[in-house]
Amino acid sequence: MPAPKPILEEADVQPWRWRGYPSFAKWMASDNDFLVLRRFGSLHARVALMLQDQLAWLEQELEKEDDACKRMPKGHSGTFRFESQWRRQRILGAVTFTLQKYNHFVLEYSQQKALPDASTHQVENVKNWMNNANGQIIDKEAEFINHEGDLMAVVAHEKTPLRRLMDRYDIFDYFRCCQTGLDKRTYDQFSTTVTTNEAFIHQYARFFTIVIGLVFIIAPFWSSPLLTAVQDSLQIRLVIVTWLVVLFGVFMAIGTLATPFNTVGIITVYAAWLAMIMRLSL
Repeated sequence: MPAPKPILEEADVQPWRWRGYPSFAKWMASDNDFLVLRRFGSLHARVALMLQDQLAWLEQELEKEDDACKRMPKGHSGTFRFESQWRRQRILGAVTFTLQKYNHFVLEYSQQKALPDASTHQVENVKNWMNNANGQIIDKEAEFINHEGDLMAVVAHEKTPLRRLMDRYDIFDYFRCCQTGLDKRTYDQFSTTVTTNEAFIHQYARFFTIVIGLVFIIAPFWSSPLLTAVQDSLQIRLVIVTWLVVLFGVFMAIGTLATPFNTVGIITVYAAWLAMIMRLSL
């Protein structure tokens, strides 16, 4: 028989009873920016060091058995099937088991380390939920969000600096078309949470990037009449080229995910193309 649903006021008085982790998990799973967990970096490193030391000790013990075999008149190190030294067999078995654990652990940890650190915006999302939760999660278990140097974003989603800035100041919250919906306040969900439509924003960002790129390409052609009027002024032409290159560089830096090396290369090509267009316009 399902548990009775309380009235809203009762859920507000005892949120740890009616909401708690079910509400927190539902909220955290509703958006990638809410899914923030601890890395436990020092614990991972400590376990890796422990497994490494176990393997080092087993390696030393195996070398001792190999040396002992050399001193035995009937010692034989050229067979596994007819191994006569039972201790060496046991050590190799332990090496196999520990090596599997070590390799599996290191590979999994390297994959976890590749996940990005949780951004300030993501950490603040969870902290705000905790502050407004009125004790849904006990303090000891809510402390994980205060380990800011040890938090990771579980879903790796790289964003441009411009997009991170817009997220930081909740720019998209002012546009209904960018929202996926508004959760109603019920007994199992203590507050309203507006989530963004990532698919729509991604398509809008692509369209915006294409439009800005076309502006930088078309602008030099439309500057031909101006250049014709000031064709004897080298300084004015240099100012136009300089400003276009600077603005294009700013756009590449904050509006794209290009690496610094690729950014410099693209800006160089654009500057060379721009210089050629300007000369053809004279």
